[in-house]
Amino acid sequence: MNSYLNFFMTMIFFFVGGVVATHAQEKSIDIDTKHEIDIRDNKVNQLMYDYTWLSKHVDVNNCNGERIDVFKMKNGDTKFVLLEKGDRKIMYDVKGEQYCANSEELDCIEFYELMPTGDTWKCSTAE
Repeated sequence: MNSYLNFFMTMIFFFVGGVVATHAQEKSIDIDTKHEIDIRDNKVNQLMYDYTWLSKHVDVNNCNGERIDVFKMKNGDTKFVLLEKGDRKIMYDVKGEQYCANSEELDCIEFYELMPTGDTWKCSTAE
């Protein structure tokens, strides 16, 4: 009888432990998913924080198709911010000084051989 009781208690222990572990894993997945969504939703906030001068050029609450992309030089850590407004693309240095403007003859990103950093944002109210 004692061995049945031990077996029964062991099964309850593993069952409860499994339920708790499964619940903790589900919570972890929920938190990770929410964290990823928060990061995506707050990308513009981070870009505006990193490059405070952007607020002079983009009103994120009343935007119309603007796009912000951060690039860096292939050899080095120098970064540039490309701001697209309509058909105009203007590249700024990290201090907010205009560095280059695209034209029919010139693509700033290609000319300076820049690589995307993955920091990008596009106005969500456009089209």
